[in-house]
Amino acid sequence: MTDTVTKCKKRIQKLLTSISRLRDNGCVFRDFIKESGYKCGGYTMAEHIVSRKFSNTYSDLDNIICLCYVHHIIFKPESPTVYTRIVKEYLGEGWVEEIEKKARKSCNFGLKDWQKEEERLKEVLAELST
Repeated sequence: MTDTVTKCKKRIQKLLTSISRLRDNGCVFRDFIKESGYKCGGYTMAEHIVSRKFSNTYSDLDNIICLCYVHHIIFKPESPTVYTRIVKEYLGEGWVEEIEKKARKSCNFGLKDWQKEEERLKEVLAELST
């Protein structure tokens, strides 16, 4: 991956975080504190349901939820099974399966594709910010 693509993807990640914060109104696990055992805390970030290594869904807003630091960095690694169950409950079983299916489709993203995604996300953020 070129340095230019890497920088573009970092900008995309920042856009995804801003969008998820506005769209989800904070950590989506706030309604699942009893199940997770953790109260929300710390800054929020965009969590990819399916790994960021898949270009098809890297910038897909259906693959993103907003999580706080506690649920993303502490709870997820400590309780991956409960984390997955909560995500499926929040998004719906079929939703997660569709994202996983889409992620595994073959694609080759180049710099122009990433720049196009960045522009699309800027537009989404502008709409959410108004």
